[in-house]
Amino acid sequence: MNTLRRVWPAVFLMGLLLTGSAQAQDGGTRLLREPTLSATHIAFTYGGDVWIAGRNGGEAVRLTSTPAIESSPQFSPDGQWLAFTSTRSGMPQV
Repeated sequence: MNTLRRVWPAVFLMGLLLTGSAQAQDGGTRLLREPTLSATHIAFTYGGDVWIAGRNGGEAVRLTSTPAIESSPQFSPDGQWLAFTSTRSGMPQV
C-alpha cells in the first residue's frame, strides 16, 4: 500500500503531461494504456506501439513502429530492459 501511495502521483502526473503534450501537437486525445514503472521511466502502449518517458516528466518516445500490435510492456527487475508482447510473427510472442 505504501508503494502505491508513492507511485500513484507519478503515474497520474505522467498521464496528464503526456495527454497535454499530445493534445497540443495534434488537437486530439490519446488513450494511454498499460503503464509500467521503473525507477527512472514509465512505459505504456498507445495505438498498438510501446512508448517510454522519464518518470519525472518530459517528452514520450515511441519505441516500436510496426504494423503489428505491441502490448503489455514490463520492465525487468533492475529496470534496464523492457519486454513486451508483439504480433509481428502473426501470433502474440514476447
